[in-house]
Amino acid sequence: NRALQLGLKHGAEERIMTSINGLGACSMNKNKYHEALHYFTKAFSYAEDDHDEAVIFNNMGSVYRELGEFDKANVNFTKAYEIYLKLNDKKSIASTYNNFGVLYIHWGKYDKALSYLNHALKINREFNMKRSIASQICNIGYLYSMKKEYRTALSYHEKALEIVREIGILDLSKFYNNIGSAYAEMGNNDIALNFYQKSLAVKKA
Repeated sequence: NRALQLGLKHGAEERIMTSINGLGACSMNKNKYHEALHYFTKAFSYAEDDHDEAVIFNNMGSVYRELGEFDKANVNFTKAYEIYLKLNDKKSIASTYNNFGVLYIHWGKYDKALSYLNHALKINREFNMKRSIASQICNIGYLYSMKKEYRTALSYHEKALEIVREIGILDLSKFYNNIGSAYAEMGNNDIALNFYQKSLAVKKA
């Protein structure tokens, strides 16, 4: 990795941490979770401040969540949350609340998940962070799908789609797919097919 080599050569701690973190994120995107953990753990050596460490804890929590090691994920998200709380970094607190929410959905603890997602939503509405608002609403829709409350899920997915259209996000495939899935679960296959086709068309565009 050229960026990492340059960082090591010039002793740029922040650049090194960012590069190693990036390698971890790439590994995670390829579902190479243990490789991602290796990089994130290594990144701690180059963290310059508490905020850097919190970012790494959040990343590690996400990896452990995908590995199904929910207790370890919870520990890492909690460490990130405590740092952000000390720094009074509300936007990052909201991001960590969202991470807790997604974790508890996977864990099957839906009431706790909904509480965290609503906390995240409240903070992001204070800052008018519409992309993040759409993400939280989407996650709440996913939660209700997991609870088999498909009409409620659909209403959240439609709201998320409305927001991302409003702010000009072009890649709507995920949002169309979520709506299609809700209709399919309710037995409205023709409507579901229409949204799946829309999702596919966006991916091919």
